[in-house]
Amino acid sequence: MLAYPAYYFVDENEYFYYIIFHMIICAIMCLTALIAHDIMFFTYVEHICGLFAVVRYKFEHAVNERAKSRTEKNTIDPDYLYYKNIAVSIRAHQKTLRLAKILEDTFSLSFAVQLLLITLCLSITLVQLSSQLHKSAEAIRYFVFFMAQLFHLFCFSFQGQKLINHSLETRDNIYHSLWYNIPVKKQRLLMFVMRKSIEANTITAGKIYVFSLEHFTTIVQSSMSYFTLLSSFT
Repeated sequence: MLAYPAYYFVDENEYFYYIIFHMIICAIMCLTALIAHDIMFFTYVEHICGLFAVVRYKFEHAVNERAKSRTEKNTIDPDYLYYKNIAVSIRAHQKTLRLAKILEDTFSLSFAVQLLLITLCLSITLVQLSSQLHKSAEAIRYFVFFMAQLFHLFCFSFQGQKLINHSLETRDNIYHSLWYNIPVKKQRLLMFVMRKSIEANTITAGKIYVFSLEHFTTIVQSSMSYFTLLSSFT
C-alpha cells in the first residue's frame, strides 16, 4: 500500500521499495519547506510582538516618570528627560511599525496561495471523508488530514490575532498611564503615537483576508459551503 495515490508508469510490485523511497524523500522535502516557512513566520511575529511590548514599557515608563517628577525634586530637568524618553520611544515604535509592514508585504502573496489551497483542500477532504465512512482506515486517514489542515489554519489565525492585540495595546497602555498629570503641552506628543496605534497591524492573504480568530470561523464556514456544493454533484 502506497503512502498516497501516485502512478509511476512502472510495475509497482517490482519497484515497490524504490517508489516508497522516492515518496519518503518527496514528503520530507515538502514538509521541511513548509515547516521552515511557518516557523520563520511565527518567529517574526513573536519578535514583533516582543518589540511592541518593549515600546509599551518605554512609553508607560516615560509618562509615569514625568508625572512623578512634578512632586519630586530632581537635579536633572524633567522636561529634558521626558522629551528624550519620548523621542526614543517614538523611534522604537516607528521601527516596529515598519517591521510589521515588511512582514505583511513579504508573506501576503504566499498566504493568498496557501489560503486558497487550504480552503479547497478542506472542502475536498470533507467530500472524501463522507464518501469513505464505510471504510474505517480511509475515514480515519482523511479525518486526520482534515484536522491537520484546520490546525494549520488556526495557527496562522492565532498569530495574526496576537499581532493585532499587541499593536492595539500600545494605545491602551498610554491611555491607562498617568498622562493626565503631565502639562497639556507635553501631552500633545502622545497624540501622534495614539493616532498611529488606532489602526491595528494585521497579517493578510493577498491584502484581502485578515488572519484573525474572527475570520478563522469564516474560512471554516466557506469550506463547509463548498463541501455542500461538491457533495451535491457526487
